[in-house]
Amino acid sequence: MLIISGTALVGCAPDGGALDDDLTWQDAKSEAQQTQREIADLIDADQVIARDEPADGILLSCDATRHQWSGRIVLTLSESADADALARSVADRFRESDRFVVREQEDAPEGSPIIIQLIAPDNEENYIVAPYPASDELHITSASECFVLPEGVYPGGTF
Repeated sequence: MLIISGTALVGCAPDGGALDDDLTWQDAKSEAQQTQREIADLIDADQVIARDEPADGILLSCDATRHQWSGRIVLTLSESADADALARSVADRFRESDRFVVREQEDAPEGSPIIIQLIAPDNEENYIVAPYPASDELHITSASECFVLPEGVYPGGTF
């Protein structure tokens, strides 16, 4: 599961962003889902034969008090699709934007799929676009802005 293998890339930066006391986990989830859908929509429909977007995700810890929602979309690609080229095309769409800093994994072994990371200026909200190894899938993994859970809400399980 890319969400597990990608956790080294996904997560709040140590310096964190400005804490938005009004940001609920539901709003953070909704915003992250909207952006991951926007990213998935950049892939031409004729390159995609199936799209799976689980409604629930998990919470990751940003620090001792803050969390972020993490979810994903899995695109099953057509036989003619080039997953690495599609991931690079997503990166190219955001390279000149001030919305995200685009990073490509630089230390991947030769022949490994490309991993693209889109990082928001707050260094918290971010997205990973990567082919799933040895398959015909492109995964778009999200991590929302960090937020504080309401008192009494247990951060385990799915959200």
